[in-house]
Amino acid sequence: MDERLTVVHLVPQDSWRGAQVYAGRLRDELADDPEQRHFAVALFDAPVAGLRPDRVLTGRPTIRRRLGLDPLAVLRLRKLLADEGADVVVAHGGEPLKYAVAARTAAPVIYYKVGLSTAELSRRSRLAFYRFLTRRVTLGVAVSSAVHDQLRDVLGMPSAHLRIIPNARDPEVYYPAATPPGGIPRLIWIGQLEEGKQPGLFLDVIDSLQSAGLKFSADMIGDGSMRREIEGRARHVGVELLGVRDDVPSRLREASMLVTTSAPDTEGMPGVLIEAGLSGLPVVSTAAAGANDVVAAGETGFVIESAEVSDLAQTITKLLRDPELRRTMGARARGRCVAGFSIQAGAAQWRETVEGGALTNRRGGRG
Repeated sequence: MDERLTVVHLVPQDSWRGAQVYAGRLRDELADDPEQRHFAVALFDAPVAGLRPDRVLTGRPTIRRRLGLDPLAVLRLRKLLADEGADVVVAHGGEPLKYAVAARTAAPVIYYKVGLSTAELSRRSRLAFYRFLTRRVTLGVAVSSAVHDQLRDVLGMPSAHLRIIPNARDPEVYYPAATPPGGIPRLIWIGQLEEGKQPGLFLDVIDSLQSAGLKFSADMIGDGSMRREIEGRARHVGVELLGVRDDVPSRLREASMLVTTSAPDTEGMPGVLIEAGLSGLPVVSTAAAGANDVVAAGETGFVIESAEVSDLAQTITKLLRDPELRRTMGARARGRCVAGFSIQAGAAQWRETVEGGALTNRRGGRG
């Protein structure tokens, strides 16, 4: 019999989105832990992607999920938690939290809030619902300081029941190029082509830089609902739309800097900022939630509070014209992200956090 603490990481379904990729890598990093057994559970079936779940509870989502809650998934989750002797349940996001609470498990539930949900929580009914859920949580873990503040100030969780564990990536996957790339500087933008990521703002900035006569190239990695809308504009300003890629680490090593343009209330902590930092790239970012946690302003990159085209373009121009500044900032970014945003650092924080929550449960008679 496995005497280790059993930790269940719960996600809606597998995908290549950040929450699933993070949960899968966290599980892998803790696979050989002598004190804790971590495994990942998907509520619904989907093609295998970033999570690679150990268990899938139900088939593809049905109308019941779209109506708010699938009772079959709740029943199967309740049975799995009992059969596995779960000591801690980590709900990665709001939807898994619903199911963890509905399963009425005896195990402590940790809510890992990975994004700001400002628009949703502005609706009184949704705010009341999530306050109901968070009152049944043992611990709230926020991915960034902005998310921490939302848990405390909007959802009413006491500070004593909150922690921050930032997003993380593997420094053995994301690392700098052995030699700086030659040729003209290359800007890279990575994200979903959707409204909150503001890809059109990036194209506006590129247009401004070109109008100033600067020499560079620019790529966008990602896909989404806005692709058709921006394709013509991207061609006009010479930006290559690369779509979804499985070679993002090598693409970052070929780049000179990362530019991100997300709106302030649509992120939790953009993982791409960490990927760029580990790859030795400086960052120019809008003030998305979590950006100021990752980027040391003026040392590893710049966070532009105004999100004005002129301000973004002026800052990027400074980096384009100064390769030594890019190199220095990139080296600092690598050091900062290895120390604070590596999957190894994150795993250590989760190990400590889980131990605190699980011991209470076992002392209550579960052992």
